[in-house]
Amino acid sequence: MSARQKTSAPPSRPLSAITEEIQFYKAQAGQCIVEIGKRLLEAKEQLPHGQWEAWLEKSVEFTPRTAQNFMKIASEFDSKTKSISFLPYTKLLALLQLPPEEREEFTSVPHTVNGENKTVQDMTTRELQAAIKEKNEAVKAREEAERQLADERIRAARMEEEKKEINSCLRATRDTVGILRQNVD
Repeated sequence: MSARQKTSAPPSRPLSAITEEIQFYKAQAGQCIVEIGKRLLEAKEQLPHGQWEAWLEKSVEFTPRTAQNFMKIASEFDSKTKSISFLPYTKLLALLQLPPEEREEFTSVPHTVNGENKTVQDMTTRELQAAIKEKNEAVKAREEAERQLADERIRAARMEEEKKEINSCLRATRDTVGILRQNVD
């Protein structure tokens, strides 16, 4: 008999129950990260200068960088925000690349990724990073196009003013020519 056959397997549970539990714990992830970050912010305020990193390593076993990321997430997100409550740490970090006022909308609509419409929850972290980068680049391109359009409008207005000046000069020159012809005649 193999080792696998000797041990009795625990009774199998329905896949639906396992799925439900996984979804429950996933929903807790984002909230927990925000709550940990809030507590790190609180602890940092209480610690004397110079003791932060030692406390992190000894008491909570976080690197300073991880702690900074958790604290930034806590500062930027509300744990009650439904759109982030199901997201893992890496996706929350990626979302920090968006302006705060755009995050809620970004997480609530599907995005085209590799020809498929996916929600932030369904994307891999890399797909999310690519979608955010694409969005940010589109915003920059739009802002650049708007700036160029504004510059062109200013240039067109200047040219219109120059045209008016040239027409005014042309009328004055015609008037002068007309007067000179009358004097010559």
